[in-house]
Amino acid sequence: RGAVATAVAIALRRPGGTTRDLYFLERLRAGSSRVATCEGEARFVTRDGQLVEFRDPSWSIESRDPSWSIASRMSGLGNARVVCVSVGHDFVCAVTDQSTVWSWGNNAYGQLGDRELEQRSGWDRGPAQIENLSDVATVACGVDYAWIATHGGEAFSWGRTTDIPVPSNHECLMNYHVRYTATPLRAETHGSRVVAVCAGYTANILLCDDGTCLVSGENSEGELGLGDHEPCRDRFRRLDRPAGENIIKASTTMLNEEGLHTLFLTSAGTCFGCGNNEGNQLIFAGEDHYTSPIRLMDSGNVEDVCAGEGVSFVATRDGGDDWKLRRFGKGQYHDSQSFDCTVDINGPVIALVSRPVGEGENVLAVTSPRDSAEHVYEWIHAPDVTV
Repeated sequence: RGAVATAVAIALRRPGGTTRDLYFLERLRAGSSRVATCEGEARFVTRDGQLVEFRDPSWSIESRDPSWSIASRMSGLGNARVVCVSVGHDFVCAVTDQSTVWSWGNNAYGQLGDRELEQRSGWDRGPAQIENLSDVATVACGVDYAWIATHGGEAFSWGRTTDIPVPSNHECLMNYHVRYTATPLRAETHGSRVVAVCAGYTANILLCDDGTCLVSGENSEGELGLGDHEPCRDRFRRLDRPAGENIIKASTTMLNEEGLHTLFLTSAGTCFGCGNNEGNQLIFAGEDHYTSPIRLMDSGNVEDVCAGEGVSFVATRDGGDDWKLRRFGKGQYHDSQSFDCTVDINGPVIALVSRPVGEGENVLAVTSPRDSAEHVYEWIHAPDVTV
């Protein structure tokens, strides 16, 4: 009943599904959700199901201090093994092998799926299981809200509801003039089975087993790929397969300091993108915005994608073990130069996430080389250093 087994079973029912569909769904469902980052912190799920976190309690946006604290193993989840983790602006959600979801951190807007705001606020509180949620396969945190997908193909959300479709008969709560719900709400998916979820600054993306997506959010920069700038906060709209290719992963920006954009990975090994392109994070010397997905790489060898702040990361594989990581776009706090560079990676990339840090943007790539040990690469781009 793990996330991998369910993803493969769903892929088998996909019309026209291929061996590549199975490979991607199996690896991405289990891989990309094993590492999660946000400003000043990172969390990794080890092979034995332990959650390791790096967090600097003194880090703040004002100080821009990129230093890390000593790694610590998260406790308080009982005997359960963690299978995936996601990090919002200042809260965390983790799914266990018992198909339960746990949360901890700030709960000002119900991000923890619990109405007890004062009792469960701050990083000094331990994890607690979100009641009435079971059969959970995966989780994705936005800035102040979260989504989960179940093994049965349903999707639920909670937290700040500014950009989340909420049933008309649901009474939301208010805090600091912000509307939110601490009760997980089931999404209306119009008969589609959801296999994965993606959340960001405002974008909500539900990946369906037929290769399409259900999307909602602000859409001010065309980041939902619907061909317009029309907001759709109160409903989902369907994003069809770009160029007829099944979408198997989506990655969207978490912050809005360098514009909003979204990347889509297809089962054909191609990459599409939409939204802000002012920093050339989608295509060099193109238009400032693209409201419909445009093809970024069509080589058929794209293995993973990640949307960062004014930057995009793409992992590719040429031949057998020739893995590369490509970065393009200006990135955060770069006013003049656009980067387009590639580095070699030692082994298959099994997880890829970005994190704004210091005066630049970095990416964490978890790899599994031939020696079977898992390595973490941190690729940093700052004004005066590239590592």
